[in-house]
Amino acid sequence: MKLPLLWISTFWIILISTHSHAMWLAISDAQLVKNSPVIVKATYVGETNITVNNKRLYLGVLNIEKTFKGSIKNIVLIHVPEKSNRAPRSDEINFNIGQKGLWFLQKSKQDGIYNANTPQSFIDMQSLKARLPDLLKLIQQQKN
Repeated sequence: MKLPLLWISTFWIILISTHSHAMWLAISDAQLVKNSPVIVKATYVGETNITVNNKRLYLGVLNIEKTFKGSIKNIVLIHVPEKSNRAPRSDEINFNIGQKGLWFLQKSKQDGIYNANTPQSFIDMQSLKARLPDLLKLIQQQKN
């Protein structure tokens, strides 16, 4: 009786340990606004990569329509994961060309490059319609 139970327990431990998923901690809108030095309405228009100090950086290009917070006016570069043929990992955030919405950006270590490093760093246009009035109030409160 103990041997089958041991095998079943071992099987479940192996099964569970090989399938893990990243989980993201939810951030309130107030915290998101507070922690984002740059908030823009923009479209993800392209991708490029550059080498700086022998390190390859993969960058996404945002064409800015409107700046709500910060001083960015036209285009901003954001870090993106390297493109590959493998399946995306659950802890990666991927953007698609043509994606338009509100972007909550944090400064990166490289001057002029920003991070959109949580799922909440981007709100698509469909979701934005309902949330924009409240977000604008939070942004205005942060300015005062």
